[in-house]
Amino acid sequence: MNIKNKYPIFILCFLVFIFAGCAKEQVPSTRQARLVASENLELKEQIKKLNAQIEELEKLYLESQKEIENLKETSQQNVRQQVQEVLDNVLEQNEQLETWLETQRTQIAELERMLSEASK
Repeated sequence: MNIKNKYPIFILCFLVFIFAGCAKEQVPSTRQARLVASENLELKEQIKKLNAQIEELEKLYLESQKEIENLKETSQQNVRQQVQEVLDNVLEQNEQLETWLETQRTQIAELERMLSEASK
């Protein structure tokens, strides 16, 4: 066999290698595309779940803020009520002491009058 007879065989082998190589490249790129598409779907699902969690956390945060405000208001009302109760108690005791003091002044005045009558 001479080289001219082998030439078509070389061309045929060359073409087979080229097409076989291209076919092999297409399979992995198709697989890669499918893997990427699958990953994208998974990531989109994860994003949806995370967005739902974020929305839930935002709701919880707002509810917590409202609850904090309610607690502050309730606390302030309780403090006002306690202060008012203490003030009322102090005013009542003050009134009782003023009444007692007036009674003592009256008794002192009576005793002084009796003392001055007795010394005459």
